[in-house]
Parts: sequence; C-alpha cells; structure tokens
Amino acid sequence: MATSNGEDQDDQKQWETVLSGEHLPVEHSSAEQEADALRQVLIWRNAKQMNTQHTPEDAAAFYQHLQGIQRQRKRARILRWAKIVISSILVFVIAASVWFYLEGRGTDVTPTVESTGKKITTQAPQQGAIKILPLMPELVSIPAGEFVMGCTAGWDDAVGGCRTNEFPAHTVEVAAFSMGRYEVTMGQFKHFVSETNYQTVAEQNNQGCSVLDPNNPSQWMMVPANNWRNPGFTQTDSHPVVCLSWQDTQYYVSWLTDKTNQQYRLPSESEWEYAARAGRVTAFYWGSKGDRRFANYQGTATHDSWLNTAPVGLHSSNKFGLHDMAGNAWEWTASCWRESYQTPELSNENCTSKLRSRRGGGWDNNPPSIRSAYRSSGNEVERSNLYGFRVVTDH
Repeated sequence: MATSNGEDQDDQKQWETVLSGEHLPVEHSSAEQEADALRQVLIWRNAKQMNTQHTPEDAAAFYQHLQGIQRQRKRARILRWAKIVISSILVFVIAASVWFYLEGRGTDVTPTVESTGKKITTQAPQQGAIKILPLMPELVSIPAGEFVMGCTAGWDDAVGGCRTNEFPAHTVEVAAFSMGRYEVTMGQFKHFVSETNYQTVAEQNNQGCSVLDPNNPSQWMMVPANNWRNPGFTQTDSHPVVCLSWQDTQYYVSWLTDKTNQQYRLPSESEWEYAARAGRVTAFYWGSKGDRRFANYQGTATHDSWLNTAPVGLHSSNKFGLHDMAGNAWEWTASCWRESYQTPELSNENCTSKLRSRRGGGWDNNPPSIRSAYRSSGNEVERSNLYGFRVVTDH
C-alpha cells in the first residue's frame, strides 16, 4: 500500500533511531524489532570485517558492549512491567475503596423510599448512627409476593422450638404496600400530641403503664406515673414510642390519614410477617440464631448494649430496608387474635373479641421470642413500656 511522503519520513526516522542505538525497540512493534535485528547484523558484520585487526582485549570489550545492551533491555522490560503492576494495584485499590465506601453507606439501599413529611435534615445519617428523623414516618415500598407464614420445622424451630399458635405453616399471598422504615418514634408521636392534645390510655385518669417491678424483675406492675412520656427509663425523640395501647395507635393513624390525605393503618399479621422475613425462611431475617447487629433484645449469654429500648435504626435492616422488625418494641397489628392459623385472619370491626395480635418481640425478650414467626396477644387498651407500633399504607 502506498504511503505519503510524511509517513515514509516518520518510518525512516524511527528506523534510524533504533539503528543508531538511541533507544530500545518497543517490544510489540514488528517494525522496530526488525530495525534492531538489522542493527545487530550490521554490528556483527562490522566486527567480522575487522576481525584480523582485533586483539583479545578488543573482543572482550565488544562482548561487554553487547552484554550492556542486553542488560539495558532487561532493565527496560522490568521497568515496563513494574509500571504495569503498579498501575494495576492502584486501579484495584481505588476500586476497592469505592466498593467499601458504597457498602458502608448501608446495605439496604434497594427499596424505594417514600416520605410523607419534611425532614429536619437533608443529610442522611451514617449506618449505625443515631438518626434525625422526619416528623412523619418514612415509608419503604414492599413488593407483592407470597411466603410461608407460621413456624416451619427445620427453620423457625431452630431456636427454642415452635409454639402451638404458630401452626400450621401455610402459604399466603400479599399485595404490595408501604411500611414504616422504623417504629414510630417519640418525636413523631410528640408531634401528633402537640397538634391534637391527645391523651393516651395510660395518661387518662393516671391509669398508668405496665413496667417491671424494680423489687422483683420477673413481675410486672401498673404504675400510674408511667406513660409514653415517662416509660420508666430515659428516651430521646429517636427512640420508639412505647406505653401505647392498640387504641392509642388508632388515633395516631387516623390523624396521620387526615394530615397527609393518604390512608394509613396498622399492618395485618400476614403483612407484618411477610415484611419481617423479607424473603428469608430462617427463624430471623438474618439467619438462624440471635445476632445483636440486627436486633435489640435481652439475650442470654452477654449483657445487652441497651438495657431498654434503643434508638431506631441503629441495628442493620432486613433486605426490604426495614429496621428493628425483631426486638426493641413489640408492634401492634390490625389483626384480631386467633389461637392458631386454622381460623381465617380478621381485622378491626370483624373481631369477635378485644384481643389484638402483636409481633416482633421487645427489648426484654430472649432470641426465641423475637423470631419472625413469634406472636403474642393483648387487649385493645393494654399498655406496657414494651409496646409500640409502625404504620403502613396501601399502594
């Protein structure tokens, strides 16, 4: 193929620089390798023509000259490979740093987040930090699906065994809905009270809240002075609100519905368990045994980091992005209590008794009692510094 004069001159100049020994040929350039081979031929031809005039000392000097060329090439190759290795290491370090940074921002970034209120801060808190929350609950979109509800042998009974009210295990289909990322907090409930002047059941006529007897830790007692404002231990606006009855939660969701023009309610039992499991069939949404990275509970072997409730969101979330679905505070549901799954699930006006279902376990429970399948019941006006709630909306 014909080439331009400029290209011919460039090729000639490149050959001349190699032939002159000004630089070593590029390892993967056939043209420069050819030029270097020709240079070596010319060197040997010149040496042969002058052979009769060479002394042993001249031969040794010429040999050393060739050895020098070989060492120079070797150093150049080593330098090129060193640059490649160093560049590769730098790329790996940068990629790893980016990956760890993204991982550190929270493993649960996939769910769609909805917000019904203006946040106090525009900067998201780091994983594990006490969070500054909006005055309205932050919601996570939960996709439709089906799951096995109840206790499944070999999975849910791995810690402490199943209870009779967790049988039989059965498949349930759940429509899409949105659920509070966290339990409703002191700060959020305080906002509700400030706008409505609502008095909880515990506050009405100083009926009080059930707390542990300080003289007998195995017994509970109703203390008139205790309520959501004073549950018997110190809380901040970032802690889950407790000492609430099921009846109290209904006033809150009704206010929230009017405030936002969006229908709020408590989750049904099946919605709650589906959301808590987040696709896992194990006893807990993180595995088959208690883990303090995911839940605040009493424990059996070591002292709990939190003697009572912990600020919401300090523990790692499940795969739906929901925090504290095990431990911290029991959560009221909309469902009527049923002794087993032999009877259908009913809610609100369809209840034949005043008993409602609670889920998730609380800060004083051991691992068997915070399993995803574990359930408990309470009267609509029953309250304790273990009982809180979270809200849901329909799609």
